[in-house]
Amino acid sequence: MTQIAWFIALIPVLPLAGFLLNILFVRGERANGAVASLSIVASFVLTLVAVANLANLPEEARFFSVQLWEWLAVGKVNVSVGFWFDPLTSVMALLITGVGALIHIYSI
Repeated sequence: MTQIAWFIALIPVLPLAGFLLNILFVRGERANGAVASLSIVASFVLTLVAVANLANLPEEARFFSVQLWEWLAVGKVNVSVGFWFDPLTSVMALLITGVGALIHIYSI
């Protein structure tokens, strides 16, 4: 995978990792808030990097496709699991991670 593919794959993984850290290891209200806020802010920063890389591409090539694994292959039908990052996805990812980061920061 290319470097931008790793960034795109990390966008949903970082908040999940923050959640798991908070559930399993972190004790204390302030520490939980800090871990949650840092994970969503890091996800927002990675989304900004991915959007910047997307904007540098020619208009007809503005998408990233990251295939994680092939789930089902029957005859000519192949179903794979992965991420698709295009201009619409980038707007939604910026909105969700940006507003989520602001909510987490405001809550602590």
